Amino acid sequence: MSMNESRPRGRKPISPDWVEWIRSVAVTQPQLGSKALATAAVGRAEKEGRNDPPSERTIRKYMREIREASDDVQREYRFIYWPETFERGDLPWEAAEHVFELLRSAILPVMDQPVLVEAFRPELREARWFWRVTQTAPAMSFEDRRSVALFLLQDEVFGSHKNHETKRTMERHVLKGQFLMRAAVPAEDLPSEVSSFVHDIAEVFLAERLLRGQRLLGRHPEGTPEEDCPDGR
Repeated sequence: MSMNESRPRGRKPISPDWVEWIRSVAVTQPQLGSKALATAAVGRAEKEGRNDPPSERTIRKYMREIREASDDVQREYRFIYWPETFERGDLPWEAAEHVFELLRSAILPVMDQPVLVEAFRPELREARWFWRVTQTAPAMSFEDRRSVALFLLQDEVFGSHKNHETKRTMERHVLKGQFLMRAAVPAEDLPSEVSSFVHDIAEVFLAERLLRGQRLLGRHPEGTPEEDCPDGR
């Protein structure tokens, strides 16, 4: 019997963006267990108007897979730290100046004091793309460079924008120093898949980071690795 035949009728595969979300949280927030992530997934799904939050069992499966993966795989999901990230050679030292722009964006006022919020740190894969885009178009604003970086990261992870026309449209606006999210770009001038995407280009990665910070739920999900996964994974 094949895997498809053994799957219960009506059961759909988990969406790729949920898989990435689970992997990211499992690596960057190791203190959270599957019960906490299941609660968070329901909150995220409700906020986004979705009805496909993964079950705790599914979450546990992907948490175990990423935590048992090689260091090369896990490091892509790790937060950026200075100087450790650069000492390990994950990024070259010449990238540090630009990566600090991302780190500064994680500084928020807490009790009237500027605090770098751990849950908002950039991951290695985001920082790498941001550095590449900054090298390409250093005159672009921080917001536009970050948007381009997230666009390219999503394409790398999900293969969402293989369409030649889509990438040429993005290229033209990067050459102009103005990215697609700017209101000056008429929606009718963009391919349909782009115009529908510009409004939530950073949704997968930024919403997931907000969720990790408990801001989407407005509360702290219960559950610890010890409660959810007795084997500690």
